Amino acid sequence: MELSELIAIVAAIPGILGLGLGIINTRTDIERDRVRLEIKPEHPYIRENDQPPYDLSVEIINHSDFPVTVAAIGFFMKDGSRIVWPQESTMYKFYCIARPFRLESHASCVHSILVNAAMPDFKKIIGVYAETQCGTVAVNRRSAVLKEILATAATNKERTAKAENASVPSSSAR
Repeated sequence: MELSELIAIVAAIPGILGLGLGIINTRTDIERDRVRLEIKPEHPYIRENDQPPYDLSVEIINHSDFPVTVAAIGFFMKDGSRIVWPQESTMYKFYCIARPFRLESHASCVHSILVNAAMPDFKKIIGVYAETQCGTVAVNRRSAVLKEILATAATNKERTAKAENASVPSSSAR
């Protein structure tokens, strides 16, 4: 092996290491600047030993290294459409304020909603979502808590409909 080949090999090693570190740094920068929200459906918190006024709570956690502004929260449907929760879904002191709201870095807040019979078909709801003002959408589709609450609400909706039909006198009974 000649001296020039040895110099080329010795020079190539730091060059390859520099290329690898450059790629790692670029990936780290891209990840650092990405919006990372986590959506966790949960049962509502019980306050002061009474029943919670809502059926479903959603905790929104900002894992980003910067604050984000959450513009919308709601249900994600099978067909890809979204139903935004009303503004009244916010609760009490340690919960989120009216939307849009600023969620600081590595902070969380909870929004809650009353799941009632006026809502769309519960079988079409497949998840919950939160959308930031920059357009980033975080969706949670795999929540056992959400499935349980929606199944209960669907059963209650069917019972309510049957009870209303049973209470309405038919015209043939007269």
